[in-house]
Amino acid sequence: MKKKAWKTVYGVALAAVLVLGNAKTARAEDGGAITGYSFNKVYQLDGDSAEGAKSPAETFVFESADTTPRENQATLYAVSCTKYNSAANLDQITKLGELPAGQADSIPDAAKAITIGSAAYAEGNLAKTADTVSAPVTQLVAVAVTADSYQSVGYYYYEFREKAGNTAGVTYAADTCAVRVAVVNDDASAGALKIDNVKLYRVNADGSLGQKAENVTNVYAAGSLSVTKTVTGNMGDRNREFDVTVTFTAPAGTEIHAPIAISTSAGITGNPTEAVINAAKTGATASVKVKDGTTVVFSNIPKGVTYQVTETQADGYHTPKYNGTESAGGKSGTITDMAAGAGTVGMTQSVEIENKRETTIDTGIFLSDLPYVLVLAGIAAAALLFFAGKKRRDREK
Repeated sequence: MKKKAWKTVYGVALAAVLVLGNAKTARAEDGGAITGYSFNKVYQLDGDSAEGAKSPAETFVFESADTTPRENQATLYAVSCTKYNSAANLDQITKLGELPAGQADSIPDAAKAITIGSAAYAEGNLAKTADTVSAPVTQLVAVAVTADSYQSVGYYYYEFREKAGNTAGVTYAADTCAVRVAVVNDDASAGALKIDNVKLYRVNADGSLGQKAENVTNVYAAGSLSVTKTVTGNMGDRNREFDVTVTFTAPAGTEIHAPIAISTSAGITGNPTEAVINAAKTGATASVKVKDGTTVVFSNIPKGVTYQVTETQADGYHTPKYNGTESAGGKSGTITDMAAGAGTVGMTQSVEIENKRETTIDTGIFLSDLPYVLVLAGIAAAALLFFAGKKRRDREK
């Protein structure tokens, strides 16, 4: 076989390896296969999340980086090594607006945008229990691209980003990304083109192409809140149940999409097992009962959510103390990953409510002693009269 023929065979084999090596098979929501190119979407649990964290159902969607974003699309923003580039700077990645006059307009419309799929996760894909923490869950996001869309070999760069959602506790990917599509000659078919590979990159702040990326990552974080009751004072009723209302409020622009679970220590029955999420999903409320020595734990509170713990003032008791501070308005806080002291901030927070009922015990004379008191008073009066009379008689003598 001639040397040139060997080169041709080697080139075809190498191209085949590149295509097969870079093409992945994604899995559709209905279980069917998505053939073609893809990149990894990773969903993971924040390591500081409290026990009981459980991710809500979530669909991550991508959109173009245009002024007016187009959902599920990435748009062409630069090329290199194409017939549209300047011959003097063929290898330079050049934005469309910087190409030689008229070249950007000659790029086929079909090559100016590609389709980016989405990734859907079911509720509870990520969870943290006393014994285990869910491993990150990876899905393949399909990238739809075909060789028929192109009229020149070269590299085509498509910008896109993740569409920010509104689920409380979820950190959405903020980076702008780029899909680089490598278009080469198809040696198996004269004059035809084929896709050699598709790769994912980050885009730098100045718009230049950054490092190759392995995936796009999202994180869910959730904390917990424990409410503990202590009754003090010589007249405090240790068996009395006190009414407490806990209100959760999502950060502005977000919603609570996962249930906030409620568990109660032994001694209290009838408490709910989930906080009620209102129709707008911007908050949740729960009314629970607590008594001396019991604790109610609220878990899977998304990061950033604020809470307000308020106890109904009980007759005969002092104003409740929350974590040692007397307050008629209750105790508030925010679930956060910052740690600056026990019971103040962090993923695991606590509120201790103290109720005091103190009465001064009367140690004076009881009514049942009155007869004895009267007898003693009579004796004392008789004694006074006797001594007074004796003194008078002594003076008369």
